[in-house]
Amino acid sequence: MLPATVMQPMVQFSWMLLGAIAWFPLQTPIAFALSAPEVGKIARNITVRIDSDSPGSGVMVKQDGESYTVLTAAHVVPQVDGTYEVVTPDRARYPVLSRSIQRIGNVDLAVLQFKSSQPYTVATLGDANQSLEGTPCYVAGFPGKTVALTEVIFNFTTGQITANANRPLRDGYALVYSNATLPGMSGGAVLNDRGQLIGIHGRSDTTTEAQNPTLNPNIYIKTGFNLGIPINTFLNLAPQVKLSLGLTLPPPKAPAATPTASDLLLSGGDQLQRGDNRSAASNFTTAIRSNGRNADAYSGRGLSRYQQGDYESALADFNQAVSINPYNARFYNNRGLVLLGLAEQSTGTSSYLDRADADFTEAIRLDPTAAEVYNNRGLVRMGLGARELAIADYTEAIRLDPGLVKAYKNRGSARSAIQDKQGAIDDFNQSIRIDARYAAAYQALGFVRFELGDKSGAIAAYNQALTLNPKSIDALTERGLIRYELSEIAGAMKDWESATANRKREAAGAYLFLAAALYAQGKTDAALKLGTTAIQLDRTWTNEGLLQQILGEKLLKATQTLLAQPSMQALLRSP
Repeated sequence: MLPATVMQPMVQFSWMLLGAIAWFPLQTPIAFALSAPEVGKIARNITVRIDSDSPGSGVMVKQDGESYTVLTAAHVVPQVDGTYEVVTPDRARYPVLSRSIQRIGNVDLAVLQFKSSQPYTVATLGDANQSLEGTPCYVAGFPGKTVALTEVIFNFTTGQITANANRPLRDGYALVYSNATLPGMSGGAVLNDRGQLIGIHGRSDTTTEAQNPTLNPNIYIKTGFNLGIPINTFLNLAPQVKLSLGLTLPPPKAPAATPTASDLLLSGGDQLQRGDNRSAASNFTTAIRSNGRNADAYSGRGLSRYQQGDYESALADFNQAVSINPYNARFYNNRGLVLLGLAEQSTGTSSYLDRADADFTEAIRLDPTAAEVYNNRGLVRMGLGARELAIADYTEAIRLDPGLVKAYKNRGSARSAIQDKQGAIDDFNQSIRIDARYAAAYQALGFVRFELGDKSGAIAAYNQALTLNPKSIDALTERGLIRYELSEIAGAMKDWESATANRKREAAGAYLFLAAALYAQGKTDAALKLGTTAIQLDRTWTNEGLLQQILGEKLLKATQTLLAQPSMQALLRSP
């Protein structure tokens, strides 16, 4: 509880839960903000872990004798008759009482109970309506175990409210905040700068994968859209599950005739995370029209456009976001990703890469703990040929977040490039230990095994990669290379045919190698047609140095023979 000098109760309310009555103060806004460590101490004392096969977090909101009531997200306790344990701040374990789990209305909230003779602190409730955009907020919870994170450790993060919507999502989410959150923190506390509970956290920034398959798969995208359900929603819905409340609640927000900027930001962020980028961009655009200084709306629209491959428009949006708020590390990170995408599309890549490097460096200066940004800068430095610096960035990313699976895979690729093949294999294997379904790590492992002459081991790794991602153009193309060297010509050609099912730039290598195989079989017309397509899509694969680096003896000879054909030479000489 806060000291009496800090608290200014407006009202008191009673509620009835399973026949028990308790009294809580509901606070009005007050002038005195607490420091982050002070709020962190409050958060640690009121937040519990809810242990199960898919653990989460919760907040103690009521005590009645030896009975404690915990508020959490409903998806943390999906089975109302399931078996769960509450782990309290002193690490004691208590079984959740039978039949005590109750969902709150149709929103993603639930309450449960446990019994203990030990005294624990319960949360002081605040008024979420008073937490306006730009005000500080804190999120607390217990991230789940991973291969890298073997201990469940209390996590407390700082940030700001970026939207407080009048029109919540269907499952009750209305608070948007910038705090970094992790799986397992669902159900945890969202607190204001007075240590008052203003919401329950339930959705993390989930768009860490590139949704558009044409984007670089080795990057980490951060949307900044973390979501919580306001505590006012819980209080208003509690009577529906026989939680009898006798109090005067703060008046609910009056619905506006048209969506507010916060409503639009919430809807846009939700659509962005679900991959509906067109609708998201439309909502962010409307938000910008209502407030041309909304940096988060520009950032959200920039991400939507980036996901759609419209890099130039995305760059303009991130330029605007940075000009409005030059102190947000996420804006620099995501603008760096756009510049990296432009570099991958352009022949004059160095300028874009230099600018991307500068953006990632600024993001790191603003947030030195951002492991994902070190990973992203490592990709740029690989593109600039600074392999040792790239390895240093990947290593720092791993130090900051030992579960960052892509950083291991990317460091492995960099180590392979400097001929540290065993170091590369170790990194790829660690990636797989962390995430056994990470297809790209199997693919990378397969190629290194091929380089080392272990063709059967390479095929096994590619088979696993394609089991996980059957449509991977790169994996199909590369497995075909190995099959050709093993004289499995039909199998190699089948892989390349699958890779060329859709005419895409990334399939240029598969077109070229399929053409070479057909030319070696005397099927000249078909070979020249496919070879022409390969050159039109991407001439990179016709580079002699690259071919000598990646191809085995048999396929190298077949490809060189095809490219020496007069019509192929004429096409290569053309602009």
